[in-house]
Amino acid sequence: MKHILTALALVAFVANAAQAQKQLGSEHNIEFAFTPLATDDGPVDASTLKYRKFLDEDMAFRLSLTFSNNAVTNVGWRDAGFGFIVPAIEGALSSEDPVSPELHDTYTTFAFGLAPGIEKHFDGTDRLSPYIGVEVSYGIMNRSYDQEYWGSNDLDNIGQLEKYIVWTQTLSQSTSTLGLNLLSGFDFYLSDALYIGAEAGLGFYSSSVKDMTISSTDLVAFNLRYGLPADADAQGNVAGTVDLQTLGTNPLNIAGAFDGYQGTFNVGTQFGAQLRLGYLFE
Repeated sequence: MKHILTALALVAFVANAAQAQKQLGSEHNIEFAFTPLATDDGPVDASTLKYRKFLDEDMAFRLSLTFSNNAVTNVGWRDAGFGFIVPAIEGALSSEDPVSPELHDTYTTFAFGLAPGIEKHFDGTDRLSPYIGVEVSYGIMNRSYDQEYWGSNDLDNIGQLEKYIVWTQTLSQSTSTLGLNLLSGFDFYLSDALYIGAEAGLGFYSSSVKDMTISSTDLVAFNLRYGLPADADAQGNVAGTVDLQTLGTNPLNIAGAFDGYQGTFNVGTQFGAQLRLGYLFE
């Protein structure tokens, strides 16, 4: 309900606003995505910020910045019959099953992007400033999957649960993207410093996905889990940091492995589902 009221208040404000003047040149500009009917994160989305500097009343430099760093952790148990976390709820495992200590699976993503560009604005009306533009975008994303396991790190201790250890296996992979966007949009000024707008265009982008790697805090425990030579230095051992490109996709059938080492190229129209909310300052 509060989001509907926000949208209605915005409409009322637009309908009753006094005559507003758009940019004259030399102003700075900060902009957010505006989603008045959003139910999860609220009406303002600041995951991407856009800065503009008006070089003149009809020309502006723009720079978009995207940044996110998220981690999600699941808590539970594992035993020999489960490669994934079993939630720590009553009945998930029977009393006869050998239950591990509390273990954690953590999925982490980090993303960063920059998109500089230029805009050419046209006369429009007193409040409306339509424009066309072009921007180049570059972004990276790193993701990792840390999985805790409970098991033996000695061939002679298999089956002796009191001697088992907790060790961590990490899958990691990174992606980069490069794009070129041809843009068209408008700013509608609600007051001398505040505007709302939208943007659409034609985008070209390609992405490159690097090989996934595996690392482990205990190479022997890792090897024993996957039926590999117990000796961490044994010939043919694939534990430690591993380049999966030379081994084939997910050769160890690891739960949660990423689908990687392939690039993409896309061309198509694009439209921002959010409205744009921004303000000017000297």
